[in-house]
Amino acid sequence: MNRILKSVLVALMLAAAPVWTALEMRPAQAQPPTPRWRRCRAFTIVLQASMKSGGSAKSRYEKLKPAVEKAFDLPAMTATAVGPDLGLAVRRRQESAD
Repeated sequence: MNRILKSVLVALMLAAAPVWTALEMRPAQAQPPTPRWRRCRAFTIVLQASMKSGGSAKSRYEKLKPAVEKAFDLPAMTATAVGPDLGLAVRRRQESAD
């Protein structure tokens, strides 16, 4: 049984050899940074600086607020999270408060 398994493995390797040699092997090349990457990197830099500087929660919030607003589309994220019924829910709450 062991001889048969070895023979099958050798046959598979020999059959796959032409495929491996046919593949064009090129070294990976770095891509230029995209705008999305730059936004994310800018946010990360501000976040790390805020964490390193410490301070109160309010001071960290004030430092991070512009970076968060610039890096994330908060209205779109909220609409996605809440769904299309957000406007209906707000109107119902306002009507019940009146």
